[in-house]
Amino acid sequence: VNNNNILSIEFDRYERKLSIRDSKSDEILQIVCSDKGLVTSMMSRGFVPIIYNYDDNGQKLTSWQLGTYREEYIYDTRGRLIEIQKPSGLGSVKYSYGIGEQVINY
Repeated sequence: VNNNNILSIEFDRYERKLSIRDSKSDEILQIVCSDKGLVTSMMSRGFVPIIYNYDDNGQKLTSWQLGTYREEYIYDTRGRLIEIQKPSGLGSVKYSYGIGEQVINY
C-alpha cells in the first residue's frame, strides 16, 4: 500500500508451510498442511495453536483442538457426519439422514 510492504506471504513447499509476516518480517500467522493439502495446524502470534486431525485416508476431519477445547467428528459407514462430540458438559450434536439424504438434526 503506497509503496509500503504491509504483509508478505511465503510458502515453503517442502515443509508445506504458509507464513504471513508483517512489515517487520515478524510471523503473524503460520499454516501447516498435510501432503494432501489439508490444514493440519494454524498458529498465530500470541494465540494457542489450532490442531486439525483427519481420517486414515486424509480426507475427512476427525477432530480439531484449540487449547483444551476439542471437538470430534464421527461418520457412518457411508461417510456421512453423524455426530459432533464436544467437551464434557457441552454435549454433542447428532445427525441422521432421511428421505433423499435430508439431514435431520437432533
